[in-house]
Amino acid sequence: MERMNDDRERMLREAFAAQKAEDAAGAPDFGALIEAAAERRSGARFDRPSGASRVPGRPRRFARLALAAAAGIVLLLVLRRVEADRSFEATLRHAAIETQLGTWRAPSDALLDFPGRDYYHALPRVVDPEGLLGSGA
Repeated sequence: MERMNDDRERMLREAFAAQKAEDAAGAPDFGALIEAAAERRSGARFDRPSGASRVPGRPRRFARLALAAAAGIVLLLVLRRVEADRSFEATLRHAAIETQLGTWRAPSDALLDFPGRDYYHALPRVVDPEGLLGSGA
């Protein structure tokens, strides 16, 4: 059993080593990256060792698109906020006018209405001054 684990571990190490070598072969030279960044920043050119390749700069199109998209999103959020504020202020003005006129009714007022409400308020109250009717009902 231990021999089988040793074989698996060896195969796994070899697979990782091969993957690492493949990744390293495709990666640009770190020194060239630093040099290219310094050139872009200062505009100056540095002497490269012979055989060193210049790392091409990434296209700035993606950065411009991302910046334009971010600006568009910010503009959209600001405009929506302004529109929401205007809508809220219009609602407040409308409510203020209605309350000044005394016409405003709560939306739940309809729940207080019931059939026969007029009769309920029109019926006389029965008063038992002698206590003849009793208190328990």
